[in-house]
Order: sequence, then structure tokens, then C-alpha cells
Amino acid sequence: MAAGETAWTTYWHANRLDSCIVRPGQQDDDQKAIFDFWRTFVSGTPDGGQILDLATGNGAVALRLVEAAVELGQDISVKAVDLADIRPEIFLKEYGDLIRLIEFEGQVDICDLPFSDQSFDGVVSQFGFEYAPPVSAVAELARVLKPSGTFQLLVHHKSGALVAPNVAQVNEIDTLLQAGGLVDCIQGLLAGTVRMEQLEAEGRRLLQLYDNQLPRITAEIFAAVRQLLTRQDLDLIVRAEGATDMRRRLEAEQERMRQLGDAALAENDAADLRQIMAEAGLRDVSYEPFHVGADQALLGWQFAGRR
Repeated sequence: MAAGETAWTTYWHANRLDSCIVRPGQQDDDQKAIFDFWRTFVSGTPDGGQILDLATGNGAVALRLVEAAVELGQDISVKAVDLADIRPEIFLKEYGDLIRLIEFEGQVDICDLPFSDQSFDGVVSQFGFEYAPPVSAVAELARVLKPSGTFQLLVHHKSGALVAPNVAQVNEIDTLLQAGGLVDCIQGLLAGTVRMEQLEAEGRRLLQLYDNQLPRITAEIFAAVRQLLTRQDLDLIVRAEGATDMRRRLEAEQERMRQLGDAALAENDAADLRQIMAEAGLRDVSYEPFHVGADQALLGWQFAGRR
């Protein structure tokens, strides 16, 4: 499995529903705007229609689609695929009957879909389509869409509210993982090669670096350290394994956020993607910035069109 797949598999296995979808403190407004975005798409889908959700993750969009269909009194079904090794059913049991309207499949490349030509009435994706090579991904979208079938995508905007914070978080993880840094000190302490004084000194250095206001990930690491060092019911091997898992998760999160930044589209990238869609035979293709909340924050690009 490629590094990118591993990073996203780790992310989704941590029981996250959305990928960077709402801003801290703005959850209700952001979620409503996004639900309305998908509700509008469902309202234009024929009754009995089948929708394909590309790069579904843990099924956030698939759930929104079937929730909207129930609200609108429509009968639809959803196939939801992702390149990562996903198992949304494990995490979504509380959604009951809605889950039965969705068929999830992991380890599916959206550039090589296992579906027949003209299989779907609609194709959608939320913050996932842009990670794939655009020419191949668009060709497959066009291939599986029925004549007059529609598509709607939400993709990351280079200047969007969800992309900029990643730069700071990548830098934060770089600091945690650097040679002799906090994670090295934790593993060394549990291995008996680092003294407690060295770990404490690294803690003081980080406090000074962040002006006594530790950022989220670093604060969570300190909380985990306290658990690892104080849990007397855990033997040393288990605690050492916990520290190793901490490093693995940080490395996966670092890779995931770097991919997100690389995948986000600037204005010229969005125009290029629209051109690729037109050249693939898709019609009425439009794209525009997607804003959410009372403050009309820029969240991404919205694309729409038909076959």
C-alpha cells in the first residue's frame, strides 16, 4: 500500500466522519451549508436513481445523500468507494436503516472504477476527487455516468479556510518528530536511553517556543505522555508500543495534510479541471467558489455538470 493510502487509512480508522469539513466554532453553520449543497443535488436525481460517491472516506456525503432523500421522500441508493481501506459500517451503526441504502467498498481507485459504462444517475465527491490524476479521474466519471446523468463535486480551494491551517500543523508535527524532539525523548525514556530530565527540558523548550500556549497536537501528545508514564497497570512493552503508535499516527497525519495542501486547486487549476471535463464530453460544466456560514468563508470549489 502506498504512503498516501496508509495515511488516509489511518485517518479513517480513527472513526472520523468528515475530512477537514468544518471550521472550529462554526460547525452548525458549515454543516447546514454542506447539507443544503447535497440536498439540492438529490432533489434533481430521478426517483429510484443510483448515485456514486467517489473518495467517500467514512461516508459523510453518502449519509447526507440518503438523509436528504428520506427528507424529500425520494428513493435512491448510493455506492460509495475509496482508495483507502475503509470500513464505515463499523462506525456508523447508529444510523440504522440509512446505512442499508449505502454500499461501501474500499481499496477502489477512482481512476479505474469497477463499474460498467453508464451505470449511475449521479456522481459526487467531497474533498477527494482532486487527489486523483485529473484526466484519468474525469474519464472514469464520464464513463460511468448515464446519458444526461449529473455530477457535483466539492474540492479544496488553495486559499480556502480549510487549507491554510495545515501549514501550521505540518510545521508543528515537524517539530515533534525532529531528531531529539519530543517523540524521540518519549521513546528513549521508555527504552531507558533518555533520562526524565531530558524529556522535561524538551517540554520547557516547546512551552517557550509556543509562548506557553501549546498548539492542539502538541498538547495532546503531552496528555498521552502523562498516561504512558503514570499507567502502572501497563507494562513497559505496552507503553513502548504506545509511543511507537504515537509516532506512526503523527507521520500519517503529516503525510495526509501535505497531500491536502498539494491537492487544493488555485484559480488556474480549477479552470484546467473544467477544460478537462469539457474535453471528456461532459456538458454544462460550471465551477465557482463555495462559501459557508454567516461570514461567507471560502471553503472550496464547487463543480457541476452533466453527461
